[in-house]
Amino acid sequence: VIPGEPPRATAQGKRMRIVNGRPMFYKSADLKAAEELYYLATKSNLPKGWKPMEKPVRLFVAFSFGTDDKRKVGTWKTTRPDTDNMVKALKDALTRAEVWVDDSQVVDEHTTKTWWSRENAGIHVQIEELEENV
Repeated sequence: VIPGEPPRATAQGKRMRIVNGRPMFYKSADLKAAEELYYLATKSNLPKGWKPMEKPVRLFVAFSFGTDDKRKVGTWKTTRPDTDNMVKALKDALTRAEVWVDDSQVVDEHTTKTWWSRENAGIHVQIEELEENV
């Protein structure tokens, strides 16, 4: 669990500039901050002696955004950012934290995005290593 309001920066936060006539891509400051939050929260919670997962992985992620509007609490968040872009930054951080060898190991992925009270906002992550055979 990563408590607090989920970052709204996503993998779409990559930027481009032209240097010597060639496009150069880089991450926005917001995207770098989001990935660093994910990385530090993950790395600090890994058990001592952790070895990266090598088998296929199932990933569950629940992004819970805080709201003061009581009518929204417990409802789906249908506004931006998009879940696919949000989870990409998280998966990149999980790879960097060596939770697994590479995020290509994620073969089953479930992501939700909901509204909750501000004190219950956060990101809930569950990772399950699977057997090689389906």
